[in-house]
Amino acid sequence: MKIYLGGDLRLKAIRNYLELIDSLVVQKEHSSFLPHRDVPIPHRNGREKGLLRKKEYQEFGKFVFNKDLQALQECDAAIFVLEGLCWGTTLELGYAYAFKQLINPQLKIIGLFTDSKKEEVLDIIKLHAYDIIISTVS
Repeated sequence: MKIYLGGDLRLKAIRNYLELIDSLVVQKEHSSFLPHRDVPIPHRNGREKGLLRKKEYQEFGKFVFNKDLQALQECDAAIFVLEGLCWGTTLELGYAYAFKQLINPQLKIIGLFTDSKKEEVLDIIKLHAYDIIISTVS
């Protein structure tokens, strides 16, 4: 099973959290796609080779956007970290939901939200776009 891992990549804590989730996915013998790790921006290496700096938005933004959406299409499941939910992650969620509804009904969409008051924090659209919302990683 291939799993897309999404969250607010502007926050280092969320990137680290996604990498923790990735290590658990790999332990379960699945593969994953981490945008900041797996988008092959030219001349960029290391842990955050797919993470854009502001000055690179114009040059590589559309490339990264297309690679992320392509990866979502190729995955069996998508996990979105909902803490610090940003506009980009919300867009990925909407794309995954539409892709599931129109093309691949087997796609599993999972929200990861550790705030015990999630019903008060998530709006109704985000709350119901997921197949399941989980509150722990194990």
